[in-house]
Amino acid sequence: MEKQDTSNSSDGRRPPRLAATALLLAGAAGLWAYTAFRAIRRESVAPPVPALAALTDATEAANRRREFAGVFATGEKPGDRTVTIKADGRVDYAELGANAPVTMDTDSYELRRRGRQFILVTGHSGVIDTVNLDTLVYWGDTYRRR
Repeated sequence: MEKQDTSNSSDGRRPPRLAATALLLAGAAGLWAYTAFRAIRRESVAPPVPALAALTDATEAANRRREFAGVFATGEKPGDRTVTIKADGRVDYAELGANAPVTMDTDSYELRRRGRQFILVTGHSGVIDTVNLDTLVYWGDTYRRR
Protein backbone atom coordinates (compact mmCIF):
# COMPACT_ATOMS: atom_id res chain seq x y z
CA MET A 1 0.00 0.00 0.00
CA GLU A 2 1.12 3.44 -0.78
CA LYS A 3 1.06 6.24 1.72
CA GLN A 4 -0.92 9.26 0.70
CA ASP A 5 0.57 12.72 1.16
CA THR A 6 -1.98 14.79 3.06
CA SER A 7 0.25 17.81 3.69
CA ASN A 8 -0.95 19.61 0.57
CA SER A 9 -4.32 19.06 -0.89
CA SER A 10 -4.74 18.92 -4.62
CA ASP A 11 -6.72 22.18 -4.76
CA GLY A 12 -3.99 24.30 -3.00
CA ARG A 13 -5.74 24.81 0.34
CA ARG A 14 -3.75 24.59 3.60
CA PRO A 15 -4.54 21.74 5.89
CA PRO A 16 -6.93 22.53 8.77
CA ARG A 17 -4.20 21.82 11.35
CA LEU A 18 -2.56 25.18 10.68
CA ALA A 19 -5.77 27.09 11.34
CA ALA A 20 -6.38 25.13 14.55
CA THR A 21 -2.82 25.86 15.73
CA ALA A 22 -3.25 29.57 15.06
CA LEU A 23 -6.57 29.54 16.93
CA LEU A 24 -5.00 27.79 19.94
CA LEU A 25 -2.11 30.26 20.04
CA ALA A 26 -4.51 33.22 19.87
CA GLY A 27 -6.56 31.73 22.71
CA ALA A 28 -3.45 31.18 24.84
CA ALA A 29 -2.33 34.78 24.24
CA GLY A 30 -5.79 36.01 25.24
CA LEU A 31 -5.74 33.98 28.47
CA TRP A 32 -2.25 35.24 29.30
CA ALA A 33 -3.33 38.87 28.74
CA TYR A 34 -6.43 38.39 30.94
CA THR A 35 -4.34 36.77 33.72
CA ALA A 36 -1.76 39.57 33.60
CA PHE A 37 -4.53 42.19 33.70
CA ARG A 38 -6.17 40.57 36.75
CA ALA A 39 -2.81 40.22 38.54
CA ILE A 40 -1.91 43.87 38.02
CA ARG A 41 -5.33 45.35 38.74
CA ARG A 42 -6.13 44.28 42.29
CA GLU A 43 -9.05 45.75 44.12
CA SER A 44 -8.64 46.39 47.82
CA VAL A 45 -10.73 44.30 50.18
CA ALA A 46 -10.00 46.68 53.06
CA PRO A 47 -12.72 49.14 54.00
CA PRO A 48 -12.00 52.72 52.95
CA VAL A 49 -10.06 54.67 55.56
CA PRO A 50 -11.59 58.02 56.46
CA ALA A 51 -9.39 60.99 55.67
CA LEU A 52 -7.34 62.50 58.46
CA ALA A 53 -8.26 66.13 59.06
CA ALA A 54 -5.67 68.56 60.37
CA LEU A 55 -6.53 70.72 63.38
CA THR A 56 -6.61 74.21 61.91
CA ASP A 57 -7.31 76.06 65.16
CA ALA A 58 -3.93 76.61 66.85
CA THR A 59 -5.50 77.06 70.30
CA GLU A 60 -7.44 73.79 70.04
CA ALA A 61 -4.33 71.96 68.78
CA ALA A 62 -2.23 73.27 71.69
CA ASN A 63 -4.94 72.31 74.21
CA ARG A 64 -5.23 68.79 72.77
CA ARG A 65 -1.43 68.31 72.79
CA ARG A 66 -1.43 69.26 76.50
CA GLU A 67 -4.28 66.82 77.20
CA PHE A 68 -2.49 63.91 75.52
CA ALA A 69 0.92 64.74 77.02
CA GLY A 70 2.18 62.05 79.37
CA VAL A 71 3.89 58.69 79.63
CA PHE A 72 2.04 55.63 78.35
CA ALA A 73 3.29 52.05 78.84
CA THR A 74 2.43 48.50 77.80
CA GLY A 75 3.23 47.31 81.33
CA GLU A 76 5.57 47.78 84.30
CA LYS A 77 8.10 44.95 83.83
CA PRO A 78 11.51 45.16 82.14
CA GLY A 79 11.03 44.69 78.41
CA ASP A 80 7.71 46.56 78.32
CA ARG A 81 7.67 49.68 76.17
CA THR A 82 6.75 53.29 76.83
CA VAL A 83 5.61 56.15 74.62
CA THR A 84 6.09 59.65 76.01
CA ILE A 85 3.88 62.25 74.34
CA LYS A 86 5.11 65.80 74.83
CA ALA A 87 3.03 68.97 74.47
CA ASP A 88 5.68 70.51 72.21
CA GLY A 89 4.94 68.02 69.39
CA ARG A 90 7.61 65.42 70.19
CA VAL A 91 7.26 61.77 71.12
CA ASP A 92 9.86 59.50 72.74
CA TYR A 93 9.90 55.71 72.56
CA ALA A 94 11.64 53.67 75.24
CA GLU A 95 11.91 50.18 76.63
CA LEU A 96 11.85 49.54 80.36
CA GLY A 97 15.22 48.17 81.48
CA ALA A 98 16.19 46.51 84.75
CA ASN A 99 17.18 49.85 86.33
CA ALA A 100 15.80 52.61 84.07
CA PRO A 101 14.04 53.09 80.73
CA VAL A 102 16.27 52.92 77.64
CA THR A 103 15.32 55.50 75.02
CA MET A 104 14.91 53.82 71.65
CA ASP A 105 13.83 56.70 69.38
CA THR A 106 12.54 60.26 69.30
CA ASP A 107 10.14 61.61 66.71
CA SER A 108 7.77 64.50 66.06
CA TYR A 109 4.01 64.27 65.66
CA GLU A 110 1.06 66.20 64.32
CA LEU A 111 -2.35 65.88 65.87
CA ARG A 112 -5.04 64.94 63.34
CA ARG A 113 -8.64 63.86 63.53
CA ARG A 114 -10.28 60.78 61.99
CA GLY A 115 -13.96 61.41 62.49
CA ARG A 116 -14.25 62.10 66.23
CA GLN A 117 -11.04 60.24 67.15
CA PHE A 118 -7.69 62.01 67.51
CA ILE A 119 -4.67 60.50 65.79
CA LEU A 120 -1.00 61.33 66.32
CA VAL A 121 0.74 61.15 62.95
CA THR A 122 4.48 60.88 63.49
CA GLY A 123 7.18 61.91 61.08
CA HIS A 124 8.86 58.49 60.86
CA SER A 125 7.33 56.02 63.30
CA GLY A 126 3.78 55.59 62.07
CA VAL A 127 0.39 56.45 63.50
CA ILE A 128 -0.60 56.45 67.16
CA ASP A 129 -4.34 55.99 67.70
CA THR A 130 -5.94 57.54 70.76
CA VAL A 131 -8.70 55.49 72.35
CA ASN A 132 -9.19 58.09 75.07
CA LEU A 133 -6.98 60.41 77.13
CA ASP A 134 -5.54 57.45 79.06
CA THR A 135 -5.16 54.82 76.30
CA LEU A 136 -3.15 54.74 73.07
CA VAL A 137 -2.76 52.03 70.43
CA TYR A 138 0.54 51.88 68.56
CA TRP A 139 1.38 49.06 66.12
CA GLY A 140 -1.35 46.90 67.66
CA ASP A 141 -0.10 47.29 71.26
CA THR A 142 -2.18 49.06 73.90
CA TYR A 143 -0.43 51.68 76.00
CA ARG A 144 -1.99 52.98 79.21
CA ARG A 145 -1.18 56.23 80.96
CA ARG A 146 1.22 55.77 83.91
